Amino acid sequence: MIIQAGILQRLETVRIVALYERDSGVIKHIHTVVNFEAGHSVSEEQAIEAARRQASNLGRSVDKLATAVSTNLEHAIRPHRIDVATGDFVPIQSEVLVQEPLERRDPSAS
Repeated sequence: MIIQAGILQRLETVRIVALYERDSGVIKHIHTVVNFEAGHSVSEEQAIEAARRQASNLGRSVDKLATAVSTNLEHAIRPHRIDVATGDFVPIQSEVLVQEPLERRDPSAS
């Protein structure tokens, strides 16, 4: 449920559309569509069309990209790639470099 302008909105469906490289499974564009119970429902086909249109508007060449669709919200909020053999979303580990605060750095390490 989501509260919008003081009104409780019930989620009906969530669709995640990934546009990815066919050979590597690297996701080049991700598009999320949320349908609310009382709202206009967006079909899977409409979601795919919107994803391709938005990616194209952002300057991505969508002609060579394949499409994967999921209803698992986790696929939109964490890094994934697509298994090209199965079309499944596969989580990937993201290495984030975090610098130590200046006062904790070892000056001999420079």
